[in-house]
Formats: sequence, structure tokens, C-alpha cells
Amino acid sequence: MTGLPAVVAFDARTGRLRLSQATFDRLAAWARGEALPDADLAALREAGAVGGPEGDAHPALAAGLGAVADPVCRLRLTLTDDAGRAHAADGWVRAEAAALLLDVPGEAAGIRDLMAFHPSFLPAAIARTVRLGPRPRSAAPPLRVAAEVLEDMLSADMSRRRGVADRMSNVLTRTTVDRLAPVPWRVWRAGMTWTAADGSAAGRGLRVADGGEAGLFLAESDGRQAALRPTTPTAVWRLLIRLLPETAELG
Repeated sequence: MTGLPAVVAFDARTGRLRLSQATFDRLAAWARGEALPDADLAALREAGAVGGPEGDAHPALAAGLGAVADPVCRLRLTLTDDAGRAHAADGWVRAEAAALLLDVPGEAAGIRDLMAFHPSFLPAAIARTVRLGPRPRSAAPPLRVAAEVLEDMLSADMSRRRGVADRMSNVLTRTTVDRLAPVPWRVWRAGMTWTAADGSAAGRGLRVADGGEAGLFLAESDGRQAALRPTTPTAVWRLLIRLLPETAELG
């Protein structure tokens, strides 16, 4: 990527664009056809992301920006790592293109990477972002608890996790307590939304608790009751694929 005085860096080979959230907001407005002062796009032009021969976006970004400007589906991805650090990604999808805007770990707050690709690659992009990979399969049965207990159990705070173990010691087996309480969970949620054929809001999503050597679990909650269900990377991958709606589900 080229080094620039402004917080914009564009790699024309990969199509990856690093920029601040504020700069992205201006880029999105431009993609929607809004008139902006030249100064608002100066850093993007200097980086080569916009301002081609006809004043348009670089070919590596053009289709993705079309999805940002007029999406059929919207993706929201959030991840909290085992140290309690929160990361997020936003996505826009249409038939021929998708765009994903991700927080950049280690960079200042508000610095993000924009990538554009065909929608068929979106599940793989999510899987890379959340580091989905081989995990031991837990043989434990689903664990059903109150919703607030699940949140404590998945906390990055070890004292909260231990507190759950102590409170639930009369419900959980000692093996389950000892196995789950020390786990440094990485918890992520992916949700896709769209407008259904009848004009109503529709969508689906999943929340995954990644315990590393303790295995993968689907975390489900209705606000009152919750469950932690052992799962596998393959099953999670299939759920990621199913996030995208079928044609018949769209308005």
C-alpha cells in the first residue's frame, strides 16, 4: 500500500482500501451520487481509489461501491476477543458484488479496511475475520442457563466466569465447571438483514463462542433463557453460507 499523509492507503492489486470511518462515509455518499466538495475526496484521489479518466472509482472498487450505494442485504459482524477487545465489520451485498468494511486490529480507533469481492466469497471473508478453523469437538450436551448467566460465562473477565461456576455448582457437573470457567472465549456474531418479498424486514444470524481447545459453541438466547450448544467448524461454515438469502426470500 502507498504511504500517504492522510489516513488513506489503496492497494490497486488487491483492491484493499484503508481509510478512516469518516472518509468512508464521504466515499459512500459519493458512491450514492451525492455532490461533495473536492476536498472531501482529495486523499482518495491521491491514493488512486477514485478519480479515474471519467472521474469514477478504480475498477477494483467500483462494483463493491455499487453494493454500498444500493445494497440488497446488509451484514453486521461483531467480535469480542479473549481480552475483551471489541472489533466490528459492516457488509453490503447485491447480486454481482459485495463489500466488507472491517476494523483494523492494532490501528487507531476508526481506521478500517474496505474490500470488494463477489458475494460467493463473503462466507470465506467472514470465516477469515473470525478465525474459523479446526477445533476439538466437545462431547458435552447443550448447556441451558438464564440469559444473564450465559453473558457472564462468555465474559472476558475471569472473575465473572468463575463467579458463574460458583453460582452454578449445584446445577453443573464439576467437570463442566472446570472445563468452561477458565476458557478465554472469543465471541462473535454475524447477522444478515434484507427486505422480504412482502416488504417486511427479514434476516438471520448466528452467535458463536470460540473456546479454542474447549471447542466451538452456538450461543442462543431469547433474552430470558439461553443455551450453549457444542458445534463444529463445518456446521458453522454451513450457517455462514445460509446467511445469504435465497432469491425467493427477497422483495
